[in-house]
Amino acid sequence: MNFDELAAIGRIDGMPAADYHAIDACSSSALRGCLSNPAKYRHKALTGLSGDSIDFGSAVHAIACGKFAEECAVWDGRRDERQEKYREFLAANVGKTILKPQQEVDAQVAWAILQEAVAQTPEADHILTGDQEVSLFWWEDVVLGDGSQHRIPCKARADVLNADRHYLSELKTAKDA
Repeated sequence: MNFDELAAIGRIDGMPAADYHAIDACSSSALRGCLSNPAKYRHKALTGLSGDSIDFGSAVHAIACGKFAEECAVWDGRRDERQEKYREFLAANVGKTILKPQQEVDAQVAWAILQEAVAQTPEADHILTGDQEVSLFWWEDVVLGDGSQHRIPCKARADVLNADRHYLSELKTAKDA
């Protein structure tokens, strides 16, 4: 499906994350990354995101969406691609976030703490209620300082979208808050 078709639909529920991320369009993550450090953003765009913090956030997100088994796999051993067992494990789990056992435990605990915090905060009790993993697509018309006009393909992926209450929620993890 080309971007014009996606934009005409506007909203797609249940689109696999890998399909969403493969679509070449402007997103808030891209804009934030580009504004804070353009060279680092370009490197990540070319090589992909990785690291324990990214893996932890991905695991918490997968647990929250009930997609842990689909999006994550746990390897209890040395990550050595020279080992046949590890290569077989990677081949069986292509596209998944590979976690250490403790990372899965930490992600489960973090999700439980978040749920408890939301449950104890009456003003926030609704933020996890709505449609999950909603992909949105649109064209944004912009005029640059030189007067030139451009149409920018844009995308967003809401962790929770509640159209009735007019909000979306994003689940983010942080090392320190």
